[in-house]
Amino acid sequence: MNYIVINDKKSTEISGLLISSLPPITKPKMRTSSEEIDGRDGDFITKLGYSAYDKEIEIGLHGDYDVDEVLRYFDSEGTIIFSNEPDKYYKFTQTDSIDLERLLRFRKAKVKFHVQPFKYSSVDDAQVFNNSVLEIPKGTYGDRYATAKVSEDGTINLEVRKVNRTLEVYIPVKCHCAGGGIFTVVASAKNNRTGDGSEYVGIRVCKDAPNNPQTIGGSIMYMSDSVDVNQWQNFNGIDRDFNYLYLYIQPQHKLDIDFRVIVVPTTDYFEVFNKGNIYAKPILKIRGSGLLDLYCGIGHYQTSASTRVRMNVRLIDELIIDVNEMNAYMIENDKVVYKNRLVLGDYNNLTIQSGHSYIYWRGTDEFVGQITAEEYSRWI
Repeated sequence: MNYIVINDKKSTEISGLLISSLPPITKPKMRTSSEEIDGRDGDFITKLGYSAYDKEIEIGLHGDYDVDEVLRYFDSEGTIIFSNEPDKYYKFTQTDSIDLERLLRFRKAKVKFHVQPFKYSSVDDAQVFNNSVLEIPKGTYGDRYATAKVSEDGTINLEVRKVNRTLEVYIPVKCHCAGGGIFTVVASAKNNRTGDGSEYVGIRVCKDAPNNPQTIGGSIMYMSDSVDVNQWQNFNGIDRDFNYLYLYIQPQHKLDIDFRVIVVPTTDYFEVFNKGNIYAKPILKIRGSGLLDLYCGIGHYQTSASTRVRMNVRLIDELIIDVNEMNAYMIENDKVVYKNRLVLGDYNNLTIQSGHSYIYWRGTDEFVGQITAEEYSRWI
């Protein structure tokens, strides 16, 4: 049976709606311009890019249908899947109206979708590079004087009552750094709502006890409001398994803060595979901080021109770069806030070619905790 899926809603969910016919699978046309020069045979052809085009389906009504529900279903824009290409989706805009008179009289009508030239995988998950080797299980730790609640995404909310003594919280963690190398602990606090601030909270990632010499960084680290703080440790030749995230709260402070702690190896690239038959312009979601150069290429030592991403953001925040739309933005209080001034250089340098490619970054004072790549495979 034919069907379509508009913005994740299947046509079979609309009572009385039938998809009578589907559009053929075609390729978009290449837009060109031509120039003729006197005294030269032929002309010059310049390729200008692929054209958007229309895909048309025929629909029918039967049984207990609600024509208003049918019209609302098609009065939209976003993504669409056709059942003759169930593993691909198109981006579309509805520009033509449905012939309502014909639909009501004959219970048939044609619906035209204006689709962009490229199609994307509807079955591939987003590819995620996670630069953290620290696992903090979701849960609540501490006591009624100092309580740490770990959420699903690793954000920790610490609430502290004002008392005349030092408070301590142990959060069991899994932290294993395979192999040698230099690793960094990075902590960032924000949303300080009450109290004197996160600078009165010390942290350690430690083995069994906070005074154990095998503590990452070798000493306690005090957080700071809205500023990343970090310590580093050379892991060569030492036990690389750590069991606790230890929190130390100084006396006489009432606190309510959110923060993250991430342990980061020195990895500076990850691999993506574009399964499509043409280059892709992905959506990259970057969680991190600092100033770095971000690249895409077929080898992770490529030294072509860069797109520089100024990620002056906290670890809890996420910078989204839509390469195809040439936009950078963040989601703040459920609203899109554009951050294009944070991106210097040509967005097209983040294009992913068909086949194996690398996304990698370089800088002198940067931290990348996580990168998520979406729409990294593309077809015509």
